[in-house]
Amino acid sequence: MARILIADEHPMTRYAVRMLLQAERHVVVGEANTGIEALSLTTSLSPDLLIIDIDLSQLTGLDVIARLRARGLTLPILGYNTQDSEHYVGRFLQVGASGFVSKHQDIDRLKEALAVVLRGHSYFPAEMLGSVHRGSLNENDAERVASLSNRELSVLSLLASGYSNQEIARELTISDKSVSTYRARMRSKLNLSSMLELIDFARRNRLAAPASQHHSREAEAGEAPMWRSMVESLPAAFYVRDTEARLVYANPAHLELYQAQPDDVLGTRTTDVDWYPPTDAKNMLRFLQRAIADEQSFNKDIELTVHGERRVLHHWGTPYRDGDGNLLGMICCSTDITERYDQLNELRSRAEASELAHQQLTNLFTSATTHLNERIQALADTLEQPGSGDLEQARTILEELRVHGASLKRALIAQDEVPLLPARLDELAAEVLGVLQRQAELKRLPLKLETDARSRQTVLVDAKSLREALRHLGLYVIDLTDSGSVRLKITASPKQEQLGVRLTLEGIPSAKRRELRAYSLSELTMDYPARNPARNSLSLNIAQHLINSIGGELQVSHLAEQGCCATVHLLLSRQSDRH
Repeated sequence: MARILIADEHPMTRYAVRMLLQAERHVVVGEANTGIEALSLTTSLSPDLLIIDIDLSQLTGLDVIARLRARGLTLPILGYNTQDSEHYVGRFLQVGASGFVSKHQDIDRLKEALAVVLRGHSYFPAEMLGSVHRGSLNENDAERVASLSNRELSVLSLLASGYSNQEIARELTISDKSVSTYRARMRSKLNLSSMLELIDFARRNRLAAPASQHHSREAEAGEAPMWRSMVESLPAAFYVRDTEARLVYANPAHLELYQAQPDDVLGTRTTDVDWYPPTDAKNMLRFLQRAIADEQSFNKDIELTVHGERRVLHHWGTPYRDGDGNLLGMICCSTDITERYDQLNELRSRAEASELAHQQLTNLFTSATTHLNERIQALADTLEQPGSGDLEQARTILEELRVHGASLKRALIAQDEVPLLPARLDELAAEVLGVLQRQAELKRLPLKLETDARSRQTVLVDAKSLREALRHLGLYVIDLTDSGSVRLKITASPKQEQLGVRLTLEGIPSAKRRELRAYSLSELTMDYPARNPARNSLSLNIAQHLINSIGGELQVSHLAEQGCCATVHLLLSRQSDRH
């Protein structure tokens, strides 16, 4: 008893063969009426034997056999066809079939062939092979037929049977242009000068295929496959998948998008082709299977990789059904919108950046106005009270206004070309901490500097802007740190030909533990410098604008019980990279 798959487009033939097989106590595991179904069912069901006709739509029987052998499947395959020309028999032999039986022969011949091939032997009776031998065709016409590919032989057979180019294209699931190309190739290979000679050659060698009932009805009615011409002229990639997500049709735009040939992709799922990375292929198959299972239309922009290139494709799909409402698969279309998507994304990013810059500028002006008004008022109050101490305080305020004014000018007035000069970040950081020493001492906050080996390299940077930005960030962090210490940490790592630098200014609170000691009254009543929200805001905004001006990024966080942390990210060139 053997498990057998039947592939034939005629229901009555499949029924007759199934009755014969069941009478012989074999099991029919499946039936296919197209080449794609035959290929898929053979792969998924793993039958002990495949009985296949050559006249299958979408893929011919010869193409199915060739693909199965190319995939390494060694199951016995028996050809069963009305064409008993030695050329067809020889072609079955050449593509790897195990035997051949003509439908015109007695049913006992089919039984005999089944028994032979299931025992692992070949069944090609000598009267069928004629002049055909393994690997060669000796007569002149036989040699010329042997030069044709399987697809060319199918096109020739249909041409000789009276099929038009459009009808052949529909029958074989190829384009009209491909049919014309095959015709030109065949005339060249067979050394024939006209269509009449081509048809005469085919009929002389018994290559004409019997016209199907469907073809006869369509020819009599004079119907033209207008839908196919329309779909194949579309610039969008149009394709159809069956209920198992297998590709059953693809228009020229789809084949061009994926750089594929129809013979190589028909009957495949997304995981069977090489144009997607494995992860994208699995995700796309899962997406299609879900849409088919839910019988729901979809309309999505999907970002993926096609042949190693990033693409954004607009996909839409809708279920299609037969006359009884049964689901047959999904009609789909995809359009490459990568360029348009990137342009819109760029416009969106620019708009967001512009809005952010505007908000930052507004914040800077607001904080600067508040701070300057406050300090000017403090200066006025001081000058109203004569005295040496008050004069010193006035000088301090004036110096602060001068420094902040210079910082504001540097932050707000864009310079066309700022020279990038060699500098060592560890030395620059030490200078900043020296400037911040006085403010830190007022709050009894030790200043610490930590660097790694790479941060001690010489880099090219706008040192003035960076120094000023770090100074204002230092003021900001010191003002928000009540106890503990303030640390400036520099780390660097290679980023291709540049150096990625991270500068972190953070307040490190002292450990929370109760000290067992007595406090003096002077300690308990000591006045610490008051935290100034206006100065905090101004310092942070000035730093933000300065860092933006040198192409950096600033991140600030205030974590509970961890203090304030400001981090600057920069991508700098090393001096050795330019000189």
